[in-house]
Amino acid sequence: SQSGPVAAPAAEESWTAREALRTRTYWLVALTAFLSTTAHTSVSFSLVPYLREAAGISIGQAAGVLSLSTALVLSNLGWGYLAGRISARKGIVVSIIFSMVMIVFLLTVRSLFAAYIFGALWGIGTSAMEVMTSIMLARYFGRSSYGTIAGAMRPFEAGGLGLGSMLGGVIYDLTGSYRGLFLGGLTAYFLAMMLILKATAPPRPSETAASGA
Repeated sequence: SQSGPVAAPAAEESWTAREALRTRTYWLVALTAFLSTTAHTSVSFSLVPYLREAAGISIGQAAGVLSLSTALVLSNLGWGYLAGRISARKGIVVSIIFSMVMIVFLLTVRSLFAAYIFGALWGIGTSAMEVMTSIMLARYFGRSSYGTIAGAMRPFEAGGLGLGSMLGGVIYDLTGSYRGLFLGGLTAYFLAMMLILKATAPPRPSETAASGA
């Protein structure tokens, strides 16, 4: 028997960097990256002194917790696998909610065992942001100009990294406590979640041109 013609897969429509940067969606993703990076970095950079003070563990033990959290960045592979089954935007929302829950849990940590649980879960949960953001950009804007599009977002991530790294010390010096820092982290994550929920797929350049014509 003769089979019918097989439909060719739809060609991927890639955006230029200029087209992508003109969309509202791109800037929502960029601001989400800035806020989430700031929140994550501020908590991570303050983790050792906070655990030393709140949980009463040694600096070496607290550093071990941070090292475990950092090592579990390899769980990016698992998040990449999951991204093939759910939308990257949903993955980012899940990661943000998980990170907020972990900050609340951190406020209750009072033992080495609980600290290691936090370190493991913090590393796994927060490692999703970078990989999910990369997948989201590729799906929304294609791959031909992906390097330029993703590269334009690096200043936002670097800004969040720089701001987050110094917030802990500044807030502790001003208040004598890390609670303000963690509440600020929760607020930043909440704002990031609100932004990414609005970052729906933008109209393709061809669709915009057709509607204009």
